[in-house]
Amino acid sequence: MNKKYFFLGTFVFLLFTISGCSLSEIHKDPAPKACTEEAKICPNGTTVGRTGPQCEFATCPIVENKNSIPRENEKIFTDPVENIRFLYVDPFPNQFITAQSWPPSVTISDEKFFCQEGGFQIQASGQTTKKVLGEKPYCLQMQSEGAAGSIYTTFTYTTVKNEKLITFRFVLRFVQCVNYDDPRKTDCTQEQDSFDPNALVLRMEQTLQLILVP
Repeated sequence: MNKKYFFLGTFVFLLFTISGCSLSEIHKDPAPKACTEEAKICPNGTTVGRTGPQCEFATCPIVENKNSIPRENEKIFTDPVENIRFLYVDPFPNQFITAQSWPPSVTISDEKFFCQEGGFQIQASGQTTKKVLGEKPYCLQMQSEGAAGSIYTTFTYTTVKNEKLITFRFVLRFVQCVNYDDPRKTDCTQEQDSFDPNALVLRMEQTLQLILVP
């Protein structure tokens, strides 16, 4: 009688053991999925990639609010005409690129966002291109002309914020690097090749705030 129960118990134990192994194989986590090497531009100009099991974009760094202390080399610009304020870099951070109108002029209107691509940068009407910066659509117009060994480029960025059409406009002077001897020629070329005005505009747009007028 004892042998009977012993063999029965052993059979039940083996049955549960085999069943448990089978279930563990069924519920075994799938192999990790490789994420694509895409990048998203954040409001502060940095980029983040896809991560995690769902390959979602990582969280962008939080941009400081109006009560935060401005970052190094940033100042608060207040425009009493448009009733706005925003943070901008001052002094301008480049040696071979200088700002001729800085901080940018900003206009706000109730017009609808529209961007018709076309043209050429050296034409009077400039070149217009669409961009997506910080997950927002931008319309960029660039118009350049040469004078006294330099190139002067007018940048006009337009986007939508708080259901308003926001336009940033500024002029930058790019010296012609061929006029220098090395090592300044190389320094000039490297600086101009790596210069990214998009990051400057993103920072200003993201920190732009309407001033409540009593």
